Amino acid sequence: MTSAARGLWAKRLTLSLVATLLSLAGAELVLRIAGIEASRWAHANHLESADKRAVVDAYPDDPRGYFDLDLRDAEVRAEWAARGVQRLDAIAERTPSGVGLRFDEHLCRSDSGVAPTEGALRVLVVGDSFAEGQGVRGEDTFSARLDRRLGDRADVVNCGRRGYDFPQLADALPARLAAYAPDLVVYAMVLNDAQRSEAFAARQTYLDDWIVDRRRMLASDQEPPSTWIPRVYTVTADRVEAARVGQETLQWYRDLYAAPNADGWAATQDHIVAMRDAARAAGADFLVALLPLLVDLDGDYPFTETHRAIERALVARGVAFTDTSAALLGERTDALWVHPTDHHPNERAHARLSASLYRAVEPFLALRGR
Repeated sequence: MTSAARGLWAKRLTLSLVATLLSLAGAELVLRIAGIEASRWAHANHLESADKRAVVDAYPDDPRGYFDLDLRDAEVRAEWAARGVQRLDAIAERTPSGVGLRFDEHLCRSDSGVAPTEGALRVLVVGDSFAEGQGVRGEDTFSARLDRRLGDRADVVNCGRRGYDFPQLADALPARLAAYAPDLVVYAMVLNDAQRSEAFAARQTYLDDWIVDRRRMLASDQEPPSTWIPRVYTVTADRVEAARVGQETLQWYRDLYAAPNADGWAATQDHIVAMRDAARAAGADFLVALLPLLVDLDGDYPFTETHRAIERALVARGVAFTDTSAALLGERTDALWVHPTDHHPNERAHARLSASLYRAVEPFLALRGR
């Protein structure tokens, strides 16, 4: 290569590098002006008393202006400490915004404003944190809203409890049937409820289960990334990681109700049938109401076929079934989250779910003359 050719090559390389650097600098400037970043939040805290009858769900901020507890207030902390909730002082600085939840002796929500009505039928709602209403005030849960829709026809008791999956959901039902003597049991099913074989359970990484976004939560002693780290890098890396984790999570949920978890799904169906039979033996009807995960509701909801497979399997076994997902499809997904890191349904989502559940519950009450 001649010296002239080498000089031309070096000039072109220099120009290319300068153009690349200018493009990156421009992209960095645009991202910073637009406020686009790889968001990270302090880890949400969910504290409960030893008897599990008082719970505080605490978050790093209050983007919707909904949370009614300010844990920076010493009087608020003292009020919930008196109910047995500990460590409030320790979490108040990083997660100051919260909601308090109260439960009765059967660990059913007692803060929903539902009062017994003379001669009314009783609807018992069971399920996990979606039914309980994690991060949602008692009066805003779909159970409390359903109670108000039904008026004097029926009282609705919310016995949803966070962390309850199978077989615990089935195991807990007999005691609640005895305590409340319902006329109708509504099992509010969520896709993560299914029993898992040991091999299948080992696949879940829990970086993001599309319910609690652990991937974007900072540990209690961890600080947000430095502002000096280029956003071109952090945003790109965040998008790549989100796509990878999202694809893994999508496949995990689909496989939960398919061949990779065949034994667990079969056991889940058996548990649901056993719940129906227990309800019938206690004189109650039984309905499975499937709730959607709050992911891509305003796009291509990824679990439509999974919902249909669940419906086919349960209806084939004589279980009454309703799918509530239509109540939320088409809504902006992140507008229905409790918090950007907590993708449980918020008060808006609960309002829409209550309308769907009313249409499903009403025929059961009509058959009982109400």
